[in-house]
Amino acid sequence: MHEIEQIIEGYKAKIGEVLGVTEEFSIRQSEIDVFGAVTQNIDPMHNDPEWGKDGPWGSTIAHGLFLLSYAGKFWKESGVPIYTTDKMYSLNYGFNRVRFISPFLVDVPARATVRLLDVEDKGPGRYLLPSEITVNQEGSDKPNMVAELLVMIVCT
Repeated sequence: MHEIEQIIEGYKAKIGEVLGVTEEFSIRQSEIDVFGAVTQNIDPMHNDPEWGKDGPWGSTIAHGLFLLSYAGKFWKESGVPIYTTDKMYSLNYGFNRVRFISPFLVDVPARATVRLLDVEDKGPGRYLLPSEITVNQEGSDKPNMVAELLVMIVCT
C-alpha cells in the first residue's frame, strides 16, 4: 500500500476519536493588546485591565477570533502527523461551525482537544478532514470555544 494511502486509512480508522489534547496554554494581556491593535478591534473588555477588574468576568477576555486563530496551533499540537513534504501538504480549508460559549479569561490556563469527525474523499489526491476543536479553560463550567475545522490534505 502506498505511504499516503496508509496515512489516509489510518485517519479513517480514527473517525470519531480524539486525536490529541494540546499542552496547557494561556493568553497574556500583551498578546490580546497586539491582536486588538492589528485587527483594529480595541475594546475595554479586551484591552483595559482596569475596566476588566470591575467588569462581568473580573478580568479582560481574549477576542473570540483571537482564540479561533489558534486552530492551526491546536491541530498541530494534537499530534496529527501531517507535514508539508514533496508528497503531500495540508491546507486550512475553513470552518463549518464556530461557537464561543464562555469568555476566555486572560492568563488562565486552558487545553484544546481535537476530535476527528470524518475523512471525505474529494477527488484525486484530495481529502477533507473535518475536526472538532474544543477549548476548555481551568475553572470554567462550559467550553470556551467549539469549532469545526476543515483541513484539506492534498497529495502531490
